[in-house]
Amino acid sequence: MHWLLILALLASTTDLKNVTGSGDSLNRAAEAALRKQIGPVRNLRVEAVRRNRWQPGDFDSFRVSLDGASLDSLLALSDRAQNSDARLNARPFAKSFDIEDILKGDLGQILGGALGGKGGRIGRIQLNATNFSLQGVGYESLDADLGEIRFDWLKAMQGDFAIQSWQPGNLRLQLRADQAARLLAPRLPSVRDVRLSFDGGRALLAGNAGLYGINLPFQVGGRLSVRSNQVMADDLALSVAKLRLPSFVMGELQRAVNPLYDFDPQQRWPVAVNLQTAGAQSNVLSLSGGLQWVGFNRRQTQNAPRDAPVYQPPYQSPYPVPQPDYRTPQPNYPAPQPDYREPQPNYRTPQADNRAPDYQIY
Repeated sequence: MHWLLILALLASTTDLKNVTGSGDSLNRAAEAALRKQIGPVRNLRVEAVRRNRWQPGDFDSFRVSLDGASLDSLLALSDRAQNSDARLNARPFAKSFDIEDILKGDLGQILGGALGGKGGRIGRIQLNATNFSLQGVGYESLDADLGEIRFDWLKAMQGDFAIQSWQPGNLRLQLRADQAARLLAPRLPSVRDVRLSFDGGRALLAGNAGLYGINLPFQVGGRLSVRSNQVMADDLALSVAKLRLPSFVMGELQRAVNPLYDFDPQQRWPVAVNLQTAGAQSNVLSLSGGLQWVGFNRRQTQNAPRDAPVYQPPYQSPYPVPQPDYRTPQPNYPAPQPDYREPQPNYRTPQADNRAPDYQIY
């Protein structure tokens, strides 16, 4: 939902190209432009600061507060951003034929200023949304604080989203347990009356497992943890009313409970959420983490066939690998060593030879 709100904000800036004022006049124009993108909203307030009047697409900051809105209408903006990215990347020579590159000199500068300049920039974005919904799920609050975003101003006025750079930011989200249960219920076709509660850093899922026409009440709980952009329930413990659930129901529960929440299940959005903490208190799930731009390239990996070979870098051992010795082996002839021992005298007494002669006399 953070990505959708940022897209709505970027799209609304193009409606401010003819607004030369600042302060309240610029804020009211920005509110009208954002209402045009979001649709009906209970309360909306925008504070915009433009860097200078000669570059309408260059803003120092945007602070947006909204309450009671449905973000479903912004899903079309996400699809348009993906199509824009694919279309712009399919034209490798498009950058060579921009109007400012062709019309060099004074004429190019005059037309560039009249069109708002090629470079769009928002130095800082602060979003605060409360009591909003997306695809049938209601959210308590969303707070996002992002750094500088640069985008192509000319392409934005043509309806395309060409984001050039995105500085990291922070995100905080709160979700009630009864709304999070709406995300889990479709994954549990064998369970009726799905109930979810949060308290003390744990998640508790309860319901009735239907088996041969009998409803078996159960409750499964786990400790909350975070992995990338997902919230998990670790160390699951199952309790049933003095009965044992069959294996297929147990397997369904194990697969369906995790992840408890996923910011981008289909991995379509180009902004990754790196969760840092997940807390649970009074049936409210509180999440906080960082935001990082990863682009739309992740779609190439998803659309690749399942049996497509995936490049794996060669394994590098952390230990030194012995190298072969190609030198010609040399013969090993030990050098003769001099004998420095002194000769010893022979003191043995000669013995007489009394043996019989070795012949016979005839």
